Amino acid sequence: MILCIAQLIRWLHTSLSKKADGYVSRHDSTMRTIFLLNNINYLLKRLENSSLLSIIQQYQTDLREKYDEDFQNNLKDYTKWYLYHFSL
Repeated sequence: MILCIAQLIRWLHTSLSKKADGYVSRHDSTMRTIFLLNNINYLLKRLENSSLLSIIQQYQTDLREKYDEDFQNNLKDYTKWYLYHFSL
C-alpha cells in the first residue's frame, strides 16, 4: 500500500513537471518556475502534515531530498530571474 502511495506521489510530481513545461515560452520560463515552486512546496507541506512523508521514507529514503533539491533548483532559477529584472 505504501509503495503504491509513493508511486502515486512520483507520478504526481512527473505530471506537474510536464504541465509546467506548457508554461515555457522561448524567452521566459518564469511561470514554469513559479508553478513548480508553488506545487512542490504544497506537496511537501501536505505530506509533512499528514505524516505520510515519514511513512513513505521508510521505503523510499531519498524522497524528501529529491523534492527539496527540485524546490531549491527552481528557487535558484526564480532568484536569478528576479535579480536580473529588478536589480538596481
